[in-house]
Amino acid sequence: MEEIRPGLWHWTAMHPKIKTTVSSYYVGASGTLIDPMVPPEGLEWFRAHGAPERIVLTNRHHYRQSEELRAEFGCPVLCHEAGLHEFEGGPEVQGFRFDDRLAPGITALEVGAICPDETGLHVELLGVARSPSRTG
Repeated sequence: MEEIRPGLWHWTAMHPKIKTTVSSYYVGASGTLIDPMVPPEGLEWFRAHGAPERIVLTNRHHYRQSEELRAEFGCPVLCHEAGLHEFEGGPEVQGFRFDDRLAPGITALEVGAICPDETGLHVELLGVARSPSRTG
């Protein structure tokens, strides 16, 4: 994982279904995973840097390995409401709207380029460190 800005991590991993490398992000100050794959360092990395509190999908097709991360950390998965039809019958995903504040310092923005639920995220790096998880 690479810290591309203080408190903002990026990593890539091979997506098992589409057989291509995809990007994932973690915003440490708010405990927010974005379009997650499990990082190469494994789930233990989050115990040292703070457990995720939520998972945000930038579109409905980016669920990726959210189930494994949600099961481990008990965090909700969020997707724009226009993409919720993808999850009818499970898994449980909560909807948001454009301009909603999804977490401290993270606001959903409309992109509308690929699909109606395509979301950009405005991320304010708050400079607030969180304590690593003491559970698990």
